[in-house]
Amino acid sequence: MKIVSYDVWDTIIRRTVHPDMVKIWLADHLVEHHAEYIKPDLRDSATLLHYRQLVERAVGQRSIALGKDDEYHLHEVIGGWLHKVTISGVCDMTTL
Repeated sequence: MKIVSYDVWDTIIRRTVHPDMVKIWLADHLVEHHAEYIKPDLRDSATLLHYRQLVERAVGQRSIALGKDDEYHLHEVIGGWLHKVTISGVCDMTTL
């Protein structure tokens, strides 16, 4: 018999906000305070959140292809996300 353990304390039991709330807040913040850096057709929170989710999925799939799990480092996702949604050449992670 195999014993399986799951670490879900923070993820399920202790959490008091929706798991994507911080992601939504960050997308809102970018639109409200840094819209000039965002491509004009992407300047709404829902669209920015969608692009972030696409980047998260792509980074996770690259990790799986390397024989790892689909977890990712935040800097990989944020960097890839900003690269996709900001106007080329005017923004990097240090600007925001």
